[in-house]
Amino acid sequence: MEELKNLLDNLSFPTQKRKNVSKEKVEGFVLGYIIPRGKGRWKGTEPRLSSKSTQQEYIKIYELLKQIAPHHFEYTSIQVNKNVKCGKHIDRYNKTDSAIIGLGDYTEGMMRIYDKKENYEDINIKNKFHIFNGSNYHETLDWTGTRYSVVFFSLK
Repeated sequence: MEELKNLLDNLSFPTQKRKNVSKEKVEGFVLGYIIPRGKGRWKGTEPRLSSKSTQQEYIKIYELLKQIAPHHFEYTSIQVNKNVKCGKHIDRYNKTDSAIIGLGDYTEGMMRIYDKKENYEDINIKNKFHIFNGSNYHETLDWTGTRYSVVFFSLK
C-alpha cells in the first residue's frame, strides 16, 4: 500500500465536476468504466473505458488498486478522490454495493452513512474497506491532513 500512497502523493490530480457531492470542482478521477454524461465528444449512454485507465501515469495506480480490491467484490469502476469532502448524497448510477477505503496521512475523516430513517453510523475507513449501499445517503466528515478515498463500484 505504501507504493500506491507514494504514487497518489506524487500525482497531479485532475479536477472533476461532481455536482452530487460538491458545489465546487473536486480533485479526482475514475479508472475502469464510465457512462458519459457530457456533451459533444463526451456525449453517450453506453459505458466506455475511462481515458485515465490507459494513460501511462495512471496504469500502475490502476493495477495496484485492483490488487487491493476486496476479494470476490465485483466492480466495473474505481473513483479516486483527493481531499474531497463529499456532502450528503446518494450514488444513483451504481448497480450494487460499493466498497470504500481511505488512504493517506490524515486524522478523523470518517464516513457517515444514513439509513432510511435518517439514523446514521460513522465508519472509520482509514486503511480498511467498508462495503455499503450507495443508495443510502452518505457523506464525509471533517479531517486533517491528506485524505484519499477510493470507491469501487459497478455501473447500472
